[in-house]
Amino acid sequence: MTRPRAVLLRLHRYAGLALAAFLLLAGPTGSVAAFHEALDGWLNPDLFRARTSGPPLPVDELAKRLREQVPNGRLGYLVYRPAPGFTVHAYLQPAPGHALSQSEVFLDPATGAIQGTRNPDDGCCARRTIIPFLYRFHYSLGMGRTGILVMGIVALIWSLDCMTGLLLTLPVRWRPWRRGDWRRWGVSWRIEPDKRGIRRVFDLHRAFSLWLWIVLLGIAISGVSLNLPDQVFRPVVAALLPVSAPPATGPTPPTASRRIDLDEADRIAGAAARAHGWKGRPGALFMSGQRIVVYFNEADGKRVAGLGGPVVTLDAATGAVTQVVLPGRGKLGDTVLELQFPFHSGELLGLPGRILVAAIGLVVPVLVVTGLLIWQRKRRPRRRSVRQVAGNAGRAAPEPALQPVRPS
Repeated sequence: MTRPRAVLLRLHRYAGLALAAFLLLAGPTGSVAAFHEALDGWLNPDLFRARTSGPPLPVDELAKRLREQVPNGRLGYLVYRPAPGFTVHAYLQPAPGHALSQSEVFLDPATGAIQGTRNPDDGCCARRTIIPFLYRFHYSLGMGRTGILVMGIVALIWSLDCMTGLLLTLPVRWRPWRRGDWRRWGVSWRIEPDKRGIRRVFDLHRAFSLWLWIVLLGIAISGVSLNLPDQVFRPVVAALLPVSAPPATGPTPPTASRRIDLDEADRIAGAAARAHGWKGRPGALFMSGQRIVVYFNEADGKRVAGLGGPVVTLDAATGAVTQVVLPGRGKLGDTVLELQFPFHSGELLGLPGRILVAAIGLVVPVLVVTGLLIWQRKRRPRRRSVRQVAGNAGRAAPEPALQPVRPS
């Protein structure tokens, strides 16, 4: 084996061993994450299905009735235009000087009455919280900010490991201009039916990795973008491709108060999107300091497939539009950044994409287990050789026989 190939093999082997436990956990939980909303709604229909029919109340009225019922909570994120028959979904933060036991609230859209509440951090075994727990565990191991950084590093190493794995499937002394080398590489894509034992395991590991390589690499890279956006991904993309500058934000003045209501924010954001050719309606908003960030959904309240819908950022005090993001219409680097979450979640291709991502999550443990079996099988001869060398070194050379001393 040539030296560069031996180095690649060691990198691939030890990276795989280091990532094995993380990928065994991230794969199946990623399958759940691809359908977490549907699974959560199936387990908790009393939270997600509205009890009464009728058009939803205006967003400012919904926010007002929420404040009346939860006075110690401060609205952070609100899905106020849900699909027909579903509840309004609100995420709350504790108001200054108050405690908050339930951070998720579900409202009847026609009446604004609270239909149910929960705290996603309550545990992992209850019906109410199992899906939010698994979703959060997928990207942070349930360890908060530290876990997000750890999984970001895992995704970064996995991205590099995908590259070394691809190079190792190429024939030795690969010459792409020769047809024979392409035929030799074609063997790597097949699972030979007559092979048994560890040879079959090796074929499974190599062929699955090759056929799914572009998806595996994309999921790994998008994992870096979602967990290490400012530390790694955005700086790298900005260094290689043109990227729009983020909207300027400053600290919230201590005496500032929001001067526009949420109905006005909905109207301004809708007008800004229509001015750029978008015909959908706003469906959710996020409030933070001086900003109101408005997101657009499909007409039935579902998220827009592909790169997603527009995102309009407003100044909370004046209602001025500070940024309009139209996916796919910005600079090339912007499109690369916008692509990451839809690719990772499968939303890029809608339902087929989510099915594919869920299937990949179940294939990842297969790749991990087959990789461990290959490593264990190749480790046995090395251990046997080491024991033989140690045994030979431990045997003392026979002492020469003493010759009798003849009398002189």
